[in-house]
Amino acid sequence: MSLGPNITVVTTPQDSALRPAVWAWRARRPERGYEAMALLLEHADLTGEIRAAALGNLSWFAPNLAELFSSVSFAALVKPPGVRGSWFNPSIATSPDGGTLISVRSANYEIGHEGRYTIDDPDRIVRSQCYIAELNTDLKLEDVRMVREVPGTTTFPFPVRGYEDLRLFYVDDELFATATVRDRNAGGICHVALLRLDPSGQVKQEHVLEGLSPGRYEKNWTVLDSKTRLGQQARDRGTIAMVYTWDPLVIIEVDPDSGTVTTVVAGVATGLGLSARGGSGGVAVADGVLSIIHEQAMLGNGALRYLHRFVFLDERTLRVTASKRFCLLERSVEFAAGLVARDQDIWITFGTNDACSWLAKLSRREILQSLGIEGKVSVSPTPRSADDHP
Repeated sequence: MSLGPNITVVTTPQDSALRPAVWAWRARRPERGYEAMALLLEHADLTGEIRAAALGNLSWFAPNLAELFSSVSFAALVKPPGVRGSWFNPSIATSPDGGTLISVRSANYEIGHEGRYTIDDPDRIVRSQCYIAELNTDLKLEDVRMVREVPGTTTFPFPVRGYEDLRLFYVDDELFATATVRDRNAGGICHVALLRLDPSGQVKQEHVLEGLSPGRYEKNWTVLDSKTRLGQQARDRGTIAMVYTWDPLVIIEVDPDSGTVTTVVAGVATGLGLSARGGSGGVAVADGVLSIIHEQAMLGNGALRYLHRFVFLDERTLRVTASKRFCLLERSVEFAAGLVARDQDIWITFGTNDACSWLAKLSRREILQSLGIEGKVSVSPTPRSADDHP
């Protein structure tokens, strides 16, 4: 049974639960299709096949960011002359002097029809190169410089090379980033690397971090801003706080000098679903943490779409509240890697189709209202002592 291009409803005993999406598509009622699939995804006992079909179907009904938030505006982060390849998945950080630092990834492949990759390399090796740059008041990139690995770093001949998708952040006055690496082990398993960076782009120290599940492909950990309560506590202990998984909620701390990973919050059910993945960092907003996460939706032809949600973590109760799922610009491969709070706005940086980079600005108050947070707690974070721990 087909909903539209590349949407297939799986024939299973639970097929009737997916039929409202078929009706909604034919009746041109996207809100009804969204509601039916979102309700279905709340059931914890779904088979993987049904869950994947429901998420893929929901992607046809998900609104984009502009349909949900009237305050949003977009600006393209244009690739500077001299950079070869694509220009995508930017992250963003506020520097200690109040400036704005951007990181962007470039790679030697393109995503074509139905998600097929075309690699511009005679040996079919995927090569990524990351850059950092200053964002000026006109939202233009200045002083673009290449991120360079620690000299003598041990690598393996896996056909995916280089840092992927840096997430920039500061601890006091020092610049750090996380990145995904695949050529640091013989099997090509994804690991998260913690990088200590010189502002010039030179990596001064790299730690490939051990996750909590040996052999698991590790990506998309959410670094918590040191202005958040959990981030402050970690900073006081000389560590960096990160959300390891969003459902169940697992929070870890990483020692930046040794790379040692310690679990500080484990196994809190949030209802976001096992497919929820980190995206941006987590910033201090309204006595909690605001972040943006994503899920991958696969269509019947094997092509991927990404769906995003704002999430708010109440740091006292560890309760997580989520917005509706949405597209950023369009139904495609989109990936939000950066989020910062600026005055009364939230700035989001994201890539589209592993090719282009964007910055979105929208009202902090409008986001909080969509989460049911505004009016219940203050907008500014309240300082707390390092001993005040859930």
